[in-house]
Amino acid sequence: MIQNNANYGLNMTSSRARVTRVTVNGTTAGTSGPGNGVEIDSGSTLTVEQLTVHGNQGAGVSLIGNSNLTNRLWAGPFLVSNNGGGGIWVTEDSSADIGGATVINNLGGNDGSGVVITGNSQASFWQGGTFPGNQPLDVFCGPLNGVAAAPQLASIGVTNCPNTY
Repeated sequence: MIQNNANYGLNMTSSRARVTRVTVNGTTAGTSGPGNGVEIDSGSTLTVEQLTVHGNQGAGVSLIGNSNLTNRLWAGPFLVSNNGGGGIWVTEDSSADIGGATVINNLGGNDGSGVVITGNSQASFWQGGTFPGNQPLDVFCGPLNGVAAAPQLASIGVTNCPNTY
């Protein structure tokens, strides 16, 4: 368990990691970070095998700068909930395979939503998943080439993303 840190809960820069049975909660903003639960930056890759990220002041999970996240659904649940700055951010040429995840009840602070996809980035929902009850949208595709692959396969409440393929 990673809890009650300032700035970032788990911070990856130019790294590769696999997390198994990890919980990140209670991260608060500090002098050098917005309070994100998991920060994946600068070409990092995170493989999720059962991860819970909840109750952080910033975003639950933030992918920035050509980073990648892969959810291995069969290994255990991936839950992102009750974060103040949105659930999962996929930005700056990053990608996320978040099919099978549950992203619920995240607030829209700092323009967040349940899932935010922008800046030539993409998120795929091929394995379904549950994404309701986030504010202001459950899945947001930004004007800077944010692409959601197969959102029709997931349970998504409100989205501005088209059904792409």
